[in-house]
Amino acid sequence: EGGYVVTPGMNRSDLVRHAIDQLAASATPDAQDILRKLGGMTKLAKWGGQFEQASATQQVVSRDTTFRHPGPEEVTSALFAGKPANAADVAAIVNEVLSILAKEIRGNDLNIGKQFWNVDSHGRFDTPRPEESCRDSLALLLRERLRRYSIECLAETRHGDGKRSDIWCTYGKWGIPIEVKKDVHGNLWTAMDSQLIAQYSTDPRSSGFGIYLVLWFGGGTRMSPPKTGKKPLTDGELRSRLESQLDSGKRRLISVIVLDCASP
Repeated sequence: EGGYVVTPGMNRSDLVRHAIDQLAASATPDAQDILRKLGGMTKLAKWGGQFEQASATQQVVSRDTTFRHPGPEEVTSALFAGKPANAADVAAIVNEVLSILAKEIRGNDLNIGKQFWNVDSHGRFDTPRPEESCRDSLALLLRERLRRYSIECLAETRHGDGKRSDIWCTYGKWGIPIEVKKDVHGNLWTAMDSQLIAQYSTDPRSSGFGIYLVLWFGGGTRMSPPKTGKKPLTDGELRSRLESQLDSGKRRLISVIVLDCASP
């Protein structure tokens, strides 16, 4: 209950480490807030790495503790009405809709893939549209297809610390962030971890789920090279390379989708 002064001697002891471990093992929302506050204290700067690791561990503990399997009524609703019962359901539905949309972009008779391109005076593919315009077109396509599941699709939704995800698919108290990048974006290889995982999927409403979506226009010379290996030559190769960045725990929650929007 009482307060304590953290001295250099205590910093060198196991006391602080033990306290950090206790907070990491706690499933309460307060534990995450305390870890963030302590991690920002100058006097505890030498423990910054431990606080960061403890914060990530605490989020997993909290998600695992609060997760519940849907009840009979919710299962029935999901099966017959198509409405999700939790964040995992929202993620599964959005992923399935995106997989269908990927096929439509390549084979639809209305050529919906043109929504991601600027065209010339004859209606022919010219140059890929700016990333924000592509994001808005994608959000609209998703909004039309998710309506039957009562899932709303919103562009640029605010999260903690003022961060904004590109697309937010939400139903009830649940929501799934989608981070959208063109294949030539300078942060293509790092944004999944630094933005989607670190900033958006930490939103309690997502239960850790998220989607990293890349618009493939054919790569080319403007594509940023990965840290290791050559640039991917196909959309499938790009997806495999991005998925390889995820460990087994993250693969359970984070999906990688590459939409082939290349000029036919």
